[in-house]
Amino acid sequence: MASSGGHAADVETSSRRRLLVVGLPLVVLLIIVGLVVYFVSQSRAARAAEIEEQNRLLRSAQEKCTSRVPSVGSLGDGGFTLVIDTKGEDELEGDSYDDLTCVLDQIEMPSNIRNDLGETRAMDGRQEATWDRITAAWRYHPDTGINISLTLEPVAE
Repeated sequence: MASSGGHAADVETSSRRRLLVVGLPLVVLLIIVGLVVYFVSQSRAARAAEIEEQNRLLRSAQEKCTSRVPSVGSLGDGGFTLVIDTKGEDELEGDSYDDLTCVLDQIEMPSNIRNDLGETRAMDGRQEATWDRITAAWRYHPDTGINISLTLEPVAE
């Protein structure tokens, strides 16, 4: 009987070892998979927030540059287009040049394009320029001021 008791102890020890050999790596693997899933989901959430912020560029510029009610310009296309119509000599209403300058600062319009905008004459017709993900199209006439349309190319996931 002593030998069968010893054999039972050996079997129990062997079973524990097998459980340890199989179970421990399985637990470690599950922990690693859980951590990978956690960090991937956190990364996706951060990227989604970054994309949302980038896609709000024109809306944010409009909000930061509004010095009066109604707000500067007119947003369209779900916030991906901002049209600003500055006050000309023959107009009673319109956005101010200060508001326009503020928006252009917020969206970081390059100085060479700002120079082109400032030198546009009535006879030049419609002008257009693109940088980063923004396209600006504008016309100028002293009587009607600058009419500029800023279009933001959306960032996709």
